Amino acid sequence: MKTSLLAVGILAILPLAASAAEGLSYDYAEAAYAETRDGGYSAQGLAVNGSYALNPNFNLFGDFTRQKTDFKDRSFHLWHVGVGYSHEIANHTDLVSRVAYSSATPASPLITFGGWSAEAGIRTSFSPYLEVFALLGYEDYLKKKGYDPKGQYHLDLGAQAKLNRTWSLSADMKMGRMGDIAWFVGPRLSW
Repeated sequence: MKTSLLAVGILAILPLAASAAEGLSYDYAEAAYAETRDGGYSAQGLAVNGSYALNPNFNLFGDFTRQKTDFKDRSFHLWHVGVGYSHEIANHTDLVSRVAYSSATPASPLITFGGWSAEAGIRTSFSPYLEVFALLGYEDYLKKKGYDPKGQYHLDLGAQAKLNRTWSLSADMKMGRMGDIAWFVGPRLSW
């Protein structure tokens, strides 16, 4: 239901975005409401993401998510920091690849796991006010204190409804091979 409301919300603001900027920007900061569903459990909280373009092809990025679970009111946090590479393959369309160091502190056990992630896919701007991306990725964490989180593939889909050159509404949904789903929606500030 919430996913349907998100789609309707983005479609509702599209007509207001006539003066938005064209092109793809890798310089942004965003804050968002985030939710994760994994099996019978769910968690809600906040996410903060950002990216800084070093040049037209390389960018640095990072994200942090802190969510509270519905399982005994425990919280978990997850963050990534990495480098991305983009290559223009058509007007307003980039082939994107990213690698990152990952850190996760799950609700149970209370151990911080370090690992890595890699993603590759397409990012395109269909119009001056609508941008989408699709990335296929893999994320794995190192064994620690007898716990061995299994690596998994994921699909990351996202969209931006651009209100003007600076502001947009951003939404992202990450679906794991094991059935877990994480999504967020919030404002994005681009420069």
